[in-house]
Amino acid sequence: MSKGTCFLILLLVNFLNGQSTNQIRWYETTADYVYNNLSEDYVIPKKIQFESERFLRITKLLNPATGKKSKKAGYPWAVSYNSIVYFNLRYGTSVQLDELYINPDITGRFCVVYADKETLEVIYQFSTQYYGGGLLGVLINDSGKWGRNWKNENDDKIKILIMDTKKLEILNSKGRGNSAWKVLSKDNFNEIFDLNYDKEILKGLDLKEIKEIIDKKNNVG
Repeated sequence: MSKGTCFLILLLVNFLNGQSTNQIRWYETTADYVYNNLSEDYVIPKKIQFESERFLRITKLLNPATGKKSKKAGYPWAVSYNSIVYFNLRYGTSVQLDELYINPDITGRFCVVYADKETLEVIYQFSTQYYGGGLLGVLINDSGKWGRNWKNENDDKIKILIMDTKKLEILNSKGRGNSAWKVLSKDNFNEIFDLNYDKEILKGLDLKEIKEIIDKKNNVG
């Protein structure tokens, strides 16, 4: 075997090894996630624009055999990458971002993100590419909606993104139902958790109490 051939084989092996580190498996729907039906096949991202334990920003999921956009994966509800499950923020009512995935703070019937300043900055960074300032009006600006802010243990204001996996409110590109991310507010609190708190109780809720409600609801299922 010539030196040139050995060099080409080495390049190919290195390329394939590089591709394998970017393997992504997916949950097409909420039901797939709930019943742990992770895809057997994998796709590779055309490009990873941003990666952390909290966020994954990718462009196009490609079929590794063809290098073309994977029709099978489509727009998955969630993906598994490097042993972390990231949820697709395109599935939302008050939050909707293409190709930005998030690792929640809590998973269960209710999946939850405690969106502090740093989290919101990343979301807003990528929202401006597709929606102008649209998401800013949802997550940063409180005008028109009552009580989107909650206080954490440091008395800092945060937003809470929440999703009820038992409620399928939005369809994917194949017409299959999925749960949707919402911004938790004092307006929708009772509806989401099936409670009947009056305004005074809602005004007085802090993050610790909200966590206790979420944990209780998730334990009940």
